[in-house]
Amino acid sequence: MPPDLRFERHFWTTGQRHVAGLDEVGRGCWAGPVVAGAVILPADGPLCALLRSAGLRDSKKLSAAQRQRLVPLIHALALGHALGSASAHEVDEQGIVAACRLAMQRALAALPVVADALLLDAFPLPNDARPQQAIVRGDDRSLSIAAAAVLAKVWRDAFMATQAAAFPG
Repeated sequence: MPPDLRFERHFWTTGQRHVAGLDEVGRGCWAGPVVAGAVILPADGPLCALLRSAGLRDSKKLSAAQRQRLVPLIHALALGHALGSASAHEVDEQGIVAACRLAMQRALAALPVVADALLLDAFPLPNDARPQQAIVRGDDRSLSIAAAAVLAKVWRDAFMATQAAAFPG
């Protein structure tokens, strides 16, 4: 079953219209930054149905070409989207969990729209007072988390390709 809006709807029905889905990429990698995406989708089923029909789902289940094709659609349909990162140095200094949370906080701060509530893949942001829900396998279940993961993965992959060119091997 592809991701849907059931988790977003829960917040929408309680008056929180700007629900940010967040996910990170690069957590298990040996090099490079950890990157978080944040996406706020509209409370509009037909617009979001376009994302589902375009094949949006867990970024790990999509090819690089499929993820690339989804980026402009996510940009066009989202009320807001942003990326945040934590450097490899910050990962080494703070640990991976703290660095992931730092990347997510930076993505939230970069959003052009203030999020009323948060949907996160797997683990919460304990220092954020907004209503939030951490969802196991969230990128497989929530459309906004899946969109955030795709944006983060595409950006990080492109960044790592430039790094590989600059620093072969």
